[in-house]
Amino acid sequence: MKNVLFIALAVCTLAGCANNNEVKQILVGKWKYDPPAIVQNAHDRQLTQQQIMAIEGAMLIYQNYVFEFQEDNTLILSGGSAPITGTYELNRDGSKIALNLDSDAPMVDILEISPNRVVLAADTNRNILFQRILKPVQE
Repeated sequence: MKNVLFIALAVCTLAGCANNNEVKQILVGKWKYDPPAIVQNAHDRQLTQQQIMAIEGAMLIYQNYVFEFQEDNTLILSGGSAPITGTYELNRDGSKIALNLDSDAPMVDILEISPNRVVLAADTNRNILFQRILKPVQE
């Protein structure tokens, strides 16, 4: 019986790691905000008009920022006055991510991930009211 439990645990652990690796393979590269999708999502979630206006203002500032996820878990945010270097961390099953750019950030849910789109949950603890919707940078 113990052998069966050990094998089941090993399979689950390996499956989780595989999923984490799959998410990382998709993430590695350059991404930027998708302002129209973010604003539409705010409307769909029925945020207040004041919140939507704040998100629209933030998108005007951050629309050209680029998130570069590197294989070694380095994260570089460029587009401002100077690039900011930090790290990113995925949980074991690849369902959550922390973007550590200025401090240790909490894990937030990855709501959607594909080669064409990444959607991160809003982070109300850090006053980020919008779902961060990213699209790949076309070079």
